Amino acid sequence: MIEIKGVHFINKGAELMLNAIYQKLAHRYPSLNIALSPVNSPFDKRKELKSWLILAVQYKGIDWSFLDSVIPRFSRGLFGVVKRSEIKVVLDASGFAYGDQWSLRALKHTERHARQINSQGGVYIFMPQAFGPFNNSGEYKKLLNSISENSKYIFARDRQSLSFLRALIGEKPNLLIAPDFTNIYKPVKKMLTSADLLIIPNSKIVSSKNKSKVTKESYIESLSRLGNIAKDRNLSIGVLNHEGKSDRLLCHEVYKKISNLGIDCLFFDDIGADDIKQTISLSRFVVSSRFHGCVSALSQGIPSLATSWSHKYQMLYADYEMEEYVVEDSSRNLANSFENLILNEARIKTTLHEKCLILEEQSNVMWSKIYEEIGKVYGDS
Repeated sequence: MIEIKGVHFINKGAELMLNAIYQKLAHRYPSLNIALSPVNSPFDKRKELKSWLILAVQYKGIDWSFLDSVIPRFSRGLFGVVKRSEIKVVLDASGFAYGDQWSLRALKHTERHARQINSQGGVYIFMPQAFGPFNNSGEYKKLLNSISENSKYIFARDRQSLSFLRALIGEKPNLLIAPDFTNIYKPVKKMLTSADLLIIPNSKIVSSKNKSKVTKESYIESLSRLGNIAKDRNLSIGVLNHEGKSDRLLCHEVYKKISNLGIDCLFFDDIGADDIKQTISLSRFVVSSRFHGCVSALSQGIPSLATSWSHKYQMLYADYEMEEYVVEDSSRNLANSFENLILNEARIKTTLHEKCLILEEQSNVMWSKIYEEIGKVYGDS
């Protein structure tokens, strides 16, 4: 039984990571079962993956691990519930959940989780993800040292995250770097529509998590200005909701603002992670404030502009030699950066093609390490 941790079906980046992991596991180990948390994971979605349910999770600030000892075996079998003691491999794909921007409770729960899995002879692996910064160094150092001791691999997704970790716990042989692993994920192709320019808003840009303090009004205004540029260049335009409920209102406001300028605009909403990635692949340019919107564009050779609220955007674009196309203050520089993106389209596509090949190979190397560890637990088939 393999637990895939930190993924769900609400955030489309999290769903994309789940689908990417599931594809690799199902291909290599078709008889192995997976377990998922019930948090933001509806029954019908879990059923599609034939997933078991694990209740020993952190939710609403509460560690629900005690449920393992109170739910009768009959009920567990009836409802497809698995105990943590039955888990042999954990793939932690939290994406970006450990650092000062998040509650320390999550890291404490993960430390206990890794320690338990290791004590029962299992393997805990952190899939490539962003970490840090860590300002509360004393408590973070203690927890991260324990996590390192009880995990087989901790894959940082970028150099800055790796630096944050090393600053606290030093050089560790199991502390490695690998790119976002959705870069090699290939969804089943469908007949979908798209637009020449896809705009992907993110409510976090106008939240307290963004230190740039961008206002909602200025953010919507700067995104809507792109509509005029696209119209002048005969580019079709679409607004894509990459998140679901938390971004829907913002996406609709951007869509409405562009439409009110007399510009035809498509609105892509209520579509799954696979369809989102394919919709992005059919576009010509992407302006995204969602991290995996950026990944799906860059990894498929689509010139993309990012508006940033975290170091993970700068580091991602550095991997693709596209640092100049990360905009810190979306209210000021977005239009000029988009003009430059259009102007340099051919050169950017050449660069992306070269970098994609390199990063895909790095993801394959990462998976070979994971396969080796799973093989030690379950064998090679």
